[in-house]
Amino acid sequence: MDFSDRIRSYQSKVIYSDLINRSAQLGLNCHLFASCVSTGCKINFQTFELREQVRQGRAECTGSNTFLAAYVGPKLLNLALEPEPEPEPEPEIDFALATFTVTTLAGSGLNTFADSTGVDASFNAPRGIDILPNGNVIIADSDNNRIRLLRLSDSNVSTIAGSNADFADDTGTNALFNFPVDIATLLDGNIVITDSVNNRIRLLRLSDSNVTTIAGGTSTGFADGIGTDARFNSPEGIAVLSNGNIIIVDANTCVIRLLRLSDSNVTTIAGSAISGFSDGFGTNALFNFPRGVAVLSNGNIVIADTQNNRIRLLTLHNSNVTTIAGGEAGFADGIGSNARFDTPSGLAVLPNDNIIIADTNNNRIRLLRLSDSNVTTIAGSNSGFANGIGTNGLFVAPEGIAVLPNNNIIVGDTGNHRIRLITISI
Repeated sequence: MDFSDRIRSYQSKVIYSDLINRSAQLGLNCHLFASCVSTGCKINFQTFELREQVRQGRAECTGSNTFLAAYVGPKLLNLALEPEPEPEPEPEIDFALATFTVTTLAGSGLNTFADSTGVDASFNAPRGIDILPNGNVIIADSDNNRIRLLRLSDSNVSTIAGSNADFADDTGTNALFNFPVDIATLLDGNIVITDSVNNRIRLLRLSDSNVTTIAGGTSTGFADGIGTDARFNSPEGIAVLSNGNIIIVDANTCVIRLLRLSDSNVTTIAGSAISGFSDGFGTNALFNFPRGVAVLSNGNIVIADTQNNRIRLLTLHNSNVTTIAGGEAGFADGIGSNARFDTPSGLAVLPNDNIIIADTNNNRIRLLRLSDSNVTTIAGSNSGFANGIGTNGLFVAPEGIAVLPNNNIIVGDTGNHRIRLITISI
């Protein structure tokens, strides 16, 4: 909070009979500038200037009668400060009672390119999705090698950056990508992208559509380092931590990387550059072509370990990797290792830390309840295209997934070349 701001108090006025040994309950620690009138003390604090950790207020009295004669001001008023009441928490959604309705926001279903509105727009295998601070949707349109913007108010789709498959740092359509897979929003509202075939991490500044490279270089490989000295091999999943640093799933290398945004330093926090399956700390943990990643409210990381068909948990402070759910490839709702996935990819986290999973080859959207590792299906069944409720809504190889501020879910329906909406209602 910026304590230099002037704000309006939630409590408009307090009446005192005098200034000495009285207490006021204010919403914040403040330095109170008040005006007193003679018949008591009517303190008006419509506005006051905040000062961090100040616990006294100075009142300036004006007026004329015996009260003022007895008062030589300014004088200190003792304040008993109480925090403003916390807002009531939003009630958790009871997913057992919820209805999940699948509709189409945008996309013609043709694997081509067109900026337009709703179903008149076209995508080519859209994958990564994220939500901008204004609530609009940003999309990695992978096979079109473009970054697209979907305006939710009218389903208008436009292109922010990219055109042909290649590499170039530049602005707008002069910037070039080669199979961008995932996308995430930085704390400042700008965008980071895993430019997968180019083996680079790119930064898209939304104010002018300028694209630059943060990390990665001309050759495929595996190397920790700063900026272009770091090497990736098909980076896919990307997410932003609460401190602004970036988690990258380096898919072909089978490792999880950390990119420190302040100096573009890339380090490896889990995995050992060979494919396999093992829970463990740091490089003792093994993954098999991991793809999706999301951040929990406590700062820990969930990973879609795609070819291991599992959802893994990475505890960030000690790099410990454990398995939350999944096992052999297949389809089954259940708890922990009794649940089955088939190449899970995109992940998103609801406000209550439940996890939404794009279970790609099962053509389903799954819900993983973190408290007990219970996995259920909220939408999708057989491969196909249909709007509908729950399992009547159909997808083809969905990959990208994101959660809107109202808890509804956006899906990159990759094989259908569409952007879908799952509306949650009780």
